[in-house]
This record gives sequence, structure tokens and C-alpha cells, in this order.
Amino acid sequence: MDRPHRPWTLERYLKQNPDISQTERDQLIEAVWCDYEFPAQDRVRWQRLLRQHSAPTTRTEPVLIYRGSDEIGPSWTLSLEQARWFAHRNVAFTRYRHEFAGIHPDYVANIHRNVKCRIWQAVVKPHGIIFETNGRQEQEVVVMSWHKSIWLHKPTVLETTNQCLEEVRASKTG
Repeated sequence: MDRPHRPWTLERYLKQNPDISQTERDQLIEAVWCDYEFPAQDRVRWQRLLRQHSAPTTRTEPVLIYRGSDEIGPSWTLSLEQARWFAHRNVAFTRYRHEFAGIHPDYVANIHRNVKCRIWQAVVKPHGIIFETNGRQEQEVVVMSWHKSIWLHKPTVLETTNQCLEEVRASKTG
């Protein structure tokens, strides 16, 4: 099955199999989440799926987390460097999306100069954590970002970048 269809297929499977154990349900949700590259593309479906996850966090204290994105969402990381990596990657994706959309090159150059991505910082309460995974070596923390009560310190912009990954690598070597 193609990646874009996995959340839809999982949701259908869970509806058709309501008697599976909660442990199996949690494992399936986590497995599909970790394999799915852009959950923001299917935000509403992912919220429905994540609400079905019940594995409690082992954390008892609030956690400092980071996110490299244009907006607040459920996927965060414990690593500031990882958040920066995502921010730079998202700058590149935004640029390339415009290039392949058939937009005139002069406009694309202007877009390239103006694309920015934020690096967010927040402190989440333990009850706001759905699960944590390091399956892709990202130190990922998946949170209930749609609930305002999960934040001990609400998300704030720590940094803004307009460099893509290639530009960051070039500046470090050059």
C-alpha cells in the first residue's frame, strides 16, 4: 500500500476490528505514524487516530520540546538540532513545491528569498504526551497539540530560518 493511503487504511482497519487489544491499537498507530512522512497533509484523520492511542507516558515532569515547522502540530522533538534540521528541510520543500508547480522562474527566485520556517520551543505537561519514539533517530514526542491545556509554557518562536539544508551544509564547509 502506498504511504499516502496508510492512515486511511489504518483508520478503516481499526473501525472494522473494534475488538483488537488497546496494546495492538497503540502499536499500529505508532508504526504507521513513524512510517508516514507528512502527517500535516492528513491532519484531521491523524487527530482521530491519535485520540485512540492510550499508552500512558512514563514521564512525571513537564518536558522541553522543539519543532521546526511553519505551524504548531503534534510532532515535536527533544532535540533543538533536530528541530533546526526539520525547519531547513521544510524551507527546501516549500521552495521545490513552487518550482515544480510551473511558476515563472522570476517569481520562484523571489519566493526562495522570502520562504521562512520557524523553530518553536514549548514545555508540555506529561498528560499532553501521546507517545515518544526514536524510530527514525529523531527523538520524537507526539503531543495533543489541539488541546490548549497541555502546555506548561505555550509554543513560542525561538528562531526563524530561510536557509534550506543544502545552504546550511555549504555555509559550514565554505
